[in-house]
Amino acid sequence: MIKRIPGWLIALCVFAIVAGAILTFVNPAKSYQFPPLPTPNGYTNLSKAGEMITGKVGSPDDMELDELRALVSSNATALAMVRNGLEQESCVPIQTTPAFLEYHVNDLMHLKRLAQALDCEGRLAELEGRTNDASRVYLDQIRLGYAVSSGGVMIDEMVGMALRMI
Repeated sequence: MIKRIPGWLIALCVFAIVAGAILTFVNPAKSYQFPPLPTPNGYTNLSKAGEMITGKVGSPDDMELDELRALVSSNATALAMVRNGLEQESCVPIQTTPAFLEYHVNDLMHLKRLAQALDCEGRLAELEGRTNDASRVYLDQIRLGYAVSSGGVMIDEMVGMALRMI
């Protein structure tokens, strides 16, 4: 035996669907306001440090001791700037403009090179027998991974996870 659906229930469902459509399409939500960024924002220093990295960075296992020394020496300013940025609160500055995506992807590539440079610095410290320094550098690399994803979107979190595992 089939039960009939009451007319008031059908009317209520139709009203809910129409009201939802009106709220969604006729009166779209205002643009999202992101929370204010910290001042100073450590992300700014990290981003600048990433842009400053020069030379061939990659896996330190593929580099000779002299190559590691030259890379770390030539990027000493950028590596010092990383530590300054890590001492500050950090938040990814997100924007909702099309141009931001292109800029941000380049920024993420620079941050990857920065993490690789830190990895090279840590490996150099290991090879020179400075185990305490190596531990500090590797911890800085992990902290960098968290700092570059703080307040960001999914791609920032994915890059942050990758930087923590380099």
